[in-house]
Amino acid sequence: MVALCDKEGGEVLDEEAIHELVHKYYTALYTQPRVSLAKMSEQEKAFTLIDRLVLEEENRQLIEVPIAEELRDTINDLPLNKSPGEDGLPVEVLSELSEVITPGCLEFIQEAWCTKSTMRVPS
Repeated sequence: MVALCDKEGGEVLDEEAIHELVHKYYTALYTQPRVSLAKMSEQEKAFTLIDRLVLEEENRQLIEVPIAEELRDTINDLPLNKSPGEDGLPVEVLSELSEVITPGCLEFIQEAWCTKSTMRVPS
């Protein structure tokens, strides 16, 4: 490398100075700015307490193909007495028919999961 421009637009020619400039640039680029706790909202403070690392066991659970029990549990956990979603079906219908619709829905979900493709349902 022959020359670089510094922040002010000046030319840096010295090899050692170029090395230092590149080091400072990438250090700043990949270093998260420190934020004062006093400036954070309560929610942001709470998030600082959560470990961002996903452990091996957690990762294994997250990438497993969904099973019928999970789908039924999800349907049963949906809040009742709410407006229908975009599909127009109230949760009560899904809940009442969960044993009937679970096999078809599960097949659709598992196929999408395994092929890593998404499908848009026409409106």
